[in-house]
Amino acid sequence: MFDQLIDISSIKKSEIKSRKLDHHKMTINKNDLEKYLKNGWIKKESKYKTREIVIKEKNHFDHFEDRIWALMVEMKLSLLNGDRNFKIFYDKKISKQIDVFAYDKEDNVAIYFECKSSQTNKTKSFSKEINELVGIKEKIRGKIRNEFGQECKVAFVFATNNFYLSDNDKNRLKSDNIIYFNQDKIEYFELLVKHLGIAAKYQLFSILFQNQKVPGLKNRIPAIRGKFGNGYTFYSFSIEPKTLLKISHILHRVSTGKDSLN
Repeated sequence: MFDQLIDISSIKKSEIKSRKLDHHKMTINKNDLEKYLKNGWIKKESKYKTREIVIKEKNHFDHFEDRIWALMVEMKLSLLNGDRNFKIFYDKKISKQIDVFAYDKEDNVAIYFECKSSQTNKTKSFSKEINELVGIKEKIRGKIRNEFGQECKVAFVFATNNFYLSDNDKNRLKSDNIIYFNQDKIEYFELLVKHLGIAAKYQLFSILFQNQKVPGLKNRIPAIRGKFGNGYTFYSFSIEPKTLLKISHILHRVSTGKDSLN
């Protein structure tokens, strides 16, 4: 089960690039070109004499999952599912296929993503899917902690692309501690990781584990208190950047759509 997870050190840059693209790209033998064209591939300009380059648009749901998978890699989480066949057996013979699963060794954090995507903007009720996830998530959490330790922090994320969720769905997710991300939030983190690199991971954690304790992290820092101006109080202290990243949260406001997070 968990031995199917792959270490990010084994993931090539070309794989990350491929996952982020909205299309598949292949270099094929010229003799096979006609076969690929009949199957919906499109020929692109090629500099090779005996090879051709062809592309084919990804399914929107595959592309959405691939974007989230690539985002977890770029945030440097340690282990990820290698393909879409990763499952967790939460009962003896009953399993749940997981769209994207990531585990971070350094901070002992696991993230479960359930992804839903639409080609165009639409409203849909996900009460059935949410009820199913609510019903099994504690069993899945237990299996994850059996593998990575009882101190492992586990987050469940319900991620949608081009869907407008009803207030009932949002409230149900919130009441059962399932984080909701729409496409705008995913894009926000994609932009953030470009600017902050691995630091973006701790911005993600601050949302997933808001108001939760970070095991083993010092939360008492010696400081000097002073006052300036019209009685404003300030504190001067020294802290390791790595520790500060884990306990701080900067909310970067972005312009998002109807279904963005508050």
